[in-house]
Amino acid sequence: DTVTHHITRAQSRPTGDLRADLLTELDGTRAMLHEPATDQGMRVIIERAAVDPKFAEVKESLYRSGTQAVRAILIDAIARAELPDALDIDLAVDQLHGPLFFRRLVAHRSFGLDYVEEITDDFLRCHTTEPRPEQECPTA
Repeated sequence: DTVTHHITRAQSRPTGDLRADLLTELDGTRAMLHEPATDQGMRVIIERAAVDPKFAEVKESLYRSGTQAVRAILIDAIARAELPDALDIDLAVDQLHGPLFFRRLVAHRSFGLDYVEEITDDFLRCHTTEPRPEQECPTA
């Protein structure tokens, strides 16, 4: 319940500004991952989900609710032609959320808004339909 509460609290109302909306959601995820009760809860759920079907159901439910807002932002951006129609939403969610979860839950490292901005800006450089010349996708 603690993790669900923090996920719900972290989600905000989209404004239609793709970068700002992604940053708001991902910074909410960052804050949730740095909250001690949520951090510990996520670790327990992930660990127990591998051996307990009830925990696996909880993990799947948390995944759906925790990515719902970013999915909606991406779908809306596709509808506004800011992102390509062919964008793989699942892969995009992984590209945006994955580094945050990896850095916090696997590497046990703290990070701030600057890291969230880097992840978001790299994603937008690679996927926006009208990239600026100075915006190139990382090749490494």
